[in-house]
Amino acid sequence: MPRNMQVYILARNEEDNIAACLQALPRSGLQVTVLDSGSTDGTLAAVSRFSGVHVEPYAYTSHCEAYNWITAKKGASPYVMVLDADMKISDALMNEITNLIDAAAPQVIQAPVTMCVDGVPLKHGSLYPPKPIVFKAGAAYFTADGHGERLLPELDVQTCRKCLVHDDRKPYEAFLESQCRYSRNFIGRETSGRLDWQDRLRAGTWLMMWIVPLYSWIICRGFLSGRAGRAYALDRLIAEAIRCRFILSRKLHAKSSKEA
Repeated sequence: MPRNMQVYILARNEEDNIAACLQALPRSGLQVTVLDSGSTDGTLAAVSRFSGVHVEPYAYTSHCEAYNWITAKKGASPYVMVLDADMKISDALMNEITNLIDAAAPQVIQAPVTMCVDGVPLKHGSLYPPKPIVFKAGAAYFTADGHGERLLPELDVQTCRKCLVHDDRKPYEAFLESQCRYSRNFIGRETSGRLDWQDRLRAGTWLMMWIVPLYSWIICRGFLSGRAGRAYALDRLIAEAIRCRFILSRKLHAKSSKEA
């Protein structure tokens, strides 16, 4: 296990996920801090069952700001690991991370992601890119990109072979609420002119509503993942449809305001 690595877990109302995240995390030699953004469910009670895990209140605004705040810390640990509460890291992945640090001391280590749909691993069809999870402490590494974040250019990034598991067990309503939040952020970025070419395509046409799920289902071979593949492609369709509905609402409101 890596020595002197601080692990941060971002959490808000994650009682359905946080125990599995902590249970899967290899604990030897690790300092673990849960950054809780005002949970009102059983998240803190679940964390309290794990000895040695520190909880720190955190005013979350975005993953980009959270990641940069964490990685810029200059503490006793030369590396920090940042996880969402619905992610699980295996012993095999941790061992690979340790070997990469010992051999190359990279600035960033990322891992491919195995998506789970209602607890079932998605073997084909996932659109989730490799996720940066380990960082050399003392620097900011991200810039905002849509509702998410992306790494700054020209970093020394090493990619693991073993996968990080993304297994969100929260009720489906939470997924829908997230998509509404992402869509509101999208409208804000559109209004301020901060859209990339893909988002401009989303704002101007309905093409992405069909392209994204079909890409998952056909190009990424989601059809080979059975029910999980169908559910995931449908989720991509729903996510894009919600965004389209928010865009239509904005345009209809603008039209009604002019006519009034």
